[in-house]
Amino acid sequence: MVGAGINFQMLTPRMSTTIILKPAYDTVINNKVVHYDGATATYKTNTKTTSLACNLYAKLKLKKVTLKMVEIWR
Repeated sequence: MVGAGINFQMLTPRMSTTIILKPAYDTVINNKVVHYDGATATYKTNTKTTSLACNLYAKLKLKKVTLKMVEIWR
């Protein structure tokens, strides 16, 4: 028996990334609680990661012995 296989993958981790530029916080001024909103920025992500793997395999079955061979490339 002899065979071969190929595996190809393309991954996109996420569509956008949001970062915090300035965190939101509360403070007390003249015995009053004042809230300050935070600031965020969103960036679109267009990166992709690809991978390719190939393999070959063979099996030879005799009366007393079975031989197997596998070769993988990444």
